[in-house]
Amino acid sequence: MELLKSEGFPDVHLLGRGVDTTLFCPTKRCETLRAEWGARPETPVAIIVGRVAPEKNLDLAMDLFRRMIDAVPDLRCVVVGDGPIRERLETAHRHVHFAGVRVGEDLSRHYASADVLLFPSETET
Repeated sequence: MELLKSEGFPDVHLLGRGVDTTLFCPTKRCETLRAEWGARPETPVAIIVGRVAPEKNLDLAMDLFRRMIDAVPDLRCVVVGDGPIRERLETAHRHVHFAGVRVGEDLSRHYASADVLLFPSETET
């Protein structure tokens, strides 16, 4: 910040991270939740969190999940969220666990219990 101020930017402020690191932290990992997904402690889990809608590029993610499972047969795939294409995706992709909408502590457990976060959307809405 001081460097920016010295370069003539007088109105410089530091904004903290936009994530509650007390709520969203690795200590929320839950082996019971992972077991519900069919994952043992050593099983890798990939997760997508967000609205289940066409603009989120979830068809690409489902293709990616399928390819990842070919390479890592024990992989578990989880989608957290709901939206207009959830039913279609659930029907077509039985190998994926659709967890529905999660908030607060429950959402933090889902994030912490996964090993890989996928964000296939090309935009944020």
